[in-house]
Amino acid sequence: MIQGQFRYSILQVPQAVTSLKLRGHLRREFEALQAGAQGESDIILVRLFVPEKTLFGLGQKKVDSLLDSLLGKCPNIQRIELEALSRPLSEDEMREAAGEAQAQLEKLGSEIMANPYLVAPAAASTDQNAGTSRSTVTNGKNSAP
Repeated sequence: MIQGQFRYSILQVPQAVTSLKLRGHLRREFEALQAGAQGESDIILVRLFVPEKTLFGLGQKKVDSLLDSLLGKCPNIQRIELEALSRPLSEDEMREAAGEAQAQLEKLGSEIMANPYLVAPAAASTDQNAGTSRSTVTNGKNSAP
């Protein structure tokens, strides 16, 4: 029998967080998410919105290293979807992202119920859309935009 819960968390890094402060900011946010896990079998998926200038200040290798280290320290977090933003999201856009996350959770839940032996969330995917680019990290494996 499958136990535990699926959670999809949406985080937006504030514009005031510079590339130098990003590691500490994300560490605190991810530790809070990990602390909210009910048990070892909970699965947390994170959609992370970060300003482009913050990401470009670090570079791809440092961003990959940062995300890998966060996954290593937070065992319940199974996937991080990174989206680079050219501007901060509005409240309506955040609600839309929450709706997309809910739809993905429902899809994942139905896939799990159809195949109870499925252990990991869907494989990494990359996609680009207006104003954002997305890179997904799953179980420590990255796919760059």
